Amino acid sequence: MIKMNNEEIYKKTFAYLFIKSSQILRSVKKEDRWKDKNYAEKLKLEVLDEVLKLFKKIDDGNLRNEDIRSAILKILEKYNKYIKENEKRLSFGEIQKMINVPIKYYFLIRKGLDSHIKEQLDCPLDSIILRKKLKKEIEKGENKKLYKRLESELKKRNLNFSNLKLIDIDKELYETIQEIISKLRDSKIEFDLEWDYYKLKTLEGDKNE
Repeated sequence: MIKMNNEEIYKKTFAYLFIKSSQILRSVKKEDRWKDKNYAEKLKLEVLDEVLKLFKKIDDGNLRNEDIRSAILKILEKYNKYIKENEKRLSFGEIQKMINVPIKYYFLIRKGLDSHIKEQLDCPLDSIILRKKLKKEIEKGENKKLYKRLESELKKRNLNFSNLKLIDIDKELYETIQEIISKLRDSKIEFDLEWDYYKLKTLEGDKNE
């Protein structure tokens, strides 16, 4: 029997719940996408291991942005070779959500926004925050140059905001989006938290009607 102290159990459970509940896991786990369906489960467990390593760096106060992006890339390079030839490869956009979401909430609970580590966190991306929040903020006014830059990157990939999905986001596009978000707020994580707050207020408004 593997011995773990309570804190290790809490961390592992916390990370696993966020990874398992991530909607993106549904497409990653599609059995017909894999040469062997067992690889989907192995991927999930390896993502869990990478997230726990990043949790430790948060606790130790030495998390760097490159640690997060390297973890995403490591998963991609290892598991894309197990995807069937006629299926679309795992994307940076898919794996980043499985890693960035648990990291975000763990950071908020353990450190909070006053911590210098917030500058190292990326904004967890999903199609909603890209289409609704980011597009709305950069398509007009003083941020129009940012919109044109991102629009240009999308056109290179035959994409646009209306059909943009996580499976379409490669490493370079991800980095461009994060750089654009960094110009909109003091930290990228705050951009995402504003969206969380908006959704919460919307739910509260619905309850009061």
